[in-house]
Amino acid sequence: MPMPLPTTRRRLLHHATALGLGAMLPLHGARAAAYPDKTVRIVIPYPAGGATDNLGRLSGQTLQAALG
Repeated sequence: MPMPLPTTRRRLLHHATALGLGAMLPLHGARAAAYPDKTVRIVIPYPAGGATDNLGRLSGQTLQAALG
């Protein structure tokens, strides 16, 4: 017997989310590589010395301390 179609927008979104999460489950023992396994480069498309540059540098230092 086929499933009835969702009648409300909320139910439709609920079913779409459930299908999307189900698709993200690992398949038969697939394992992710240790991250990061190589250098991570942060690209900031603004000139050096600005607020964005400073925030990027601080974020890079924090990530380096956390990830090693």
